[in-house]
Amino acid sequence: MKIHLLGASFTIQTDEAPEYLRQVVSHFEEQVAKVQASSTSEDNLIVAILAGILTTDELHKCREHIARSNQLEDMAQEASQVASQLIHSIDESIEQSRQEY
Repeated sequence: MKIHLLGASFTIQTDEAPEYLRQVVSHFEEQVAKVQASSTSEDNLIVAILAGILTTDELHKCREHIARSNQLEDMAQEASQVASQLIHSIDESIEQSRQEY
């Protein structure tokens, strides 16, 4: 796939689907545009590095969010198990009380 970015043209060979690669490049172009809008630097290397940092920041935040979600799922599963054990204990206590009367 041929890419034109920041005044450079190059070809990328990958096993990824072309549409996926277009989406990735498009996202990076958006990051570049953000940097260009907020920076006075006209050095394409600096712009590309800053865009890469922004993209990495997004990735890191997504990974943290996923990790927190997984932790919450684990906690919910543990709470469910504790609740099930409590219900079982209560049911046993009720059954024993019935047998004693």
